[in-house]
Amino acid sequence: MSEDSLKLPETAIVGDGKSLTMTKLSGYAIDSEVTNKTLKWKLTYPDGTAVPSTIATLSGAVLKTKSINDPVQLLVTATATDGSGVSKQCLVTVYKTTAGVKLYSESGISQGGKTVSLPLNSSLSI
Repeated sequence: MSEDSLKLPETAIVGDGKSLTMTKLSGYAIDSEVTNKTLKWKLTYPDGTAVPSTIATLSGAVLKTKSINDPVQLLVTATATDGSGVSKQCLVTVYKTTAGVKLYSESGISQGGKTVSLPLNSSLSI
């Protein structure tokens, strides 16, 4: 495999408690003329240290994230198994997901350039 025949996005974003299939990311590709398309997948922190299974796991090309409190960056590396040594990396940022957001304001909330007036401590679904 040549360096140009494997393409992996440099960055990706996923919410905590979600899965991300690396081979389904926009920009992922292996050129059609490559005969051995098998890749070895590895998950680490950007500094190369191991990621505990309480944060995320990687099974093949599927990254499964766990519940987190603060954003975390993980490095997924895909390496060709044909002996060429070709590898690509994707820096994945995992963010805490939220079920919804409540906005509170005493003076109104702007939506689409218009100010929406709300009574104090009321909520608005956008």
